Amino acid sequence: MKLKNIIGKFEGDKIIWIIVAILSIFSMIVIYSAASGLSDDLMKQNFLFYLRSHGFNLILGFILIYIVHLVDFRWFSKFSKIGIVIGLILLIATIAFGKESNEAKRELFGIQTFYVVEFAVIVFLAQLIAKFGNEINDIKHKFLPLVGGILFFTVLMMTQNVSTSIIMFVTCFVMLFVSELKKKTFFITIIIFGLFGTLFISTNGLGIPGFNRFDTVKNRIERFFVNTEMDLESHVKTINPDNIRQEILAEGAIATGGILPINGPGNSIYNNYLPQCYSDYIFAITIEEYGAIIGILLMVLYLILFFRVFQIVRTIKSHFGAYLVVGLGFLIVFQALIHILVNVGMMPSTGQTLPMFSWGGMSIMISSVCFGIILNISKEVKKDKKIKPDQSKTEE
Repeated sequence: MKLKNIIGKFEGDKIIWIIVAILSIFSMIVIYSAASGLSDDLMKQNFLFYLRSHGFNLILGFILIYIVHLVDFRWFSKFSKIGIVIGLILLIATIAFGKESNEAKRELFGIQTFYVVEFAVIVFLAQLIAKFGNEINDIKHKFLPLVGGILFFTVLMMTQNVSTSIIMFVTCFVMLFVSELKKKTFFITIIIFGLFGTLFISTNGLGIPGFNRFDTVKNRIERFFVNTEMDLESHVKTINPDNIRQEILAEGAIATGGILPINGPGNSIYNNYLPQCYSDYIFAITIEEYGAIIGILLMVLYLILFFRVFQIVRTIKSHFGAYLVVGLGFLIVFQALIHILVNVGMMPSTGQTLPMFSWGGMSIMISSVCFGIILNISKEVKKDKKIKPDQSKTEE
């Protein structure tokens, strides 16, 4: 089979396909070198586990992308109501019966349900915004129930993962911003929710039981703004991520990396001190081992993805398709931005992964579904471009 025929089977935006391929392939190299260089004997024995599981997840992710990119994106609109109900059930079930991790119940049957809920909310919101059209400016009957629903899911998700709930909240409001909602209403709403959010976090969820993660969040923010000189040994003695400035370690890893590769694969020092070096701090370890030039390349890839998504939004005729691309595309790029900002010491620790690059099964699966939908919508754009000339010929 010719290469052209093989490539032809991968429909949609070819540049997005290339971005996903580069991220996935290079992530295998980085995770192998980051995990294999760990000094802990047990981790040394198990480093192949991270490589194998990551490789398996990426293969599964690619299969998922391919299958989803063949499914008409309108199918997700039809089942968005069922999706949001399933998301709500999963969210409540996790809060009630989920496995506790880092002072919060996040997993149900081994699944980090907040990823599923985040996806379901964005799809459902895209469907509603497209359906409402200009009627979204009906404050009483359309807009307030819509915003109330966003707030409801955001608050519930905060019991599981504060940073993910904030990312979802911001993504939803970006979708509202590009809708037909009057900008005056939008900005007034942003101010109100900004004040409410500050009050909610500062008072540990207004004293409501279940919001115990806010203490951790506040501590991380406070430590982030405290200018303290801490040597490496003081970090090493403390294992608990909530008692150390992880950002300082990440900055140290980046500082030792140089512009061009100096240390080389498997020669990281900070991978032994940074928690989740193959996940939450993979960007810092990448620069330490492969140089800032590779870090810049990763940022450029996500930036290109952002512009490709913007191009799709500008040209797609379907309103639902446009809002869905905005939501899913922004979700991926914004999460990548948060991860990078934490790794370069510009934000307190959040635990966010780098999409299609960090180790983590559910993150890869949900990102794969998002990429699959975006690629399917990009196929629609190409169809529209092909139909347009034919229509003009018919008219002539």
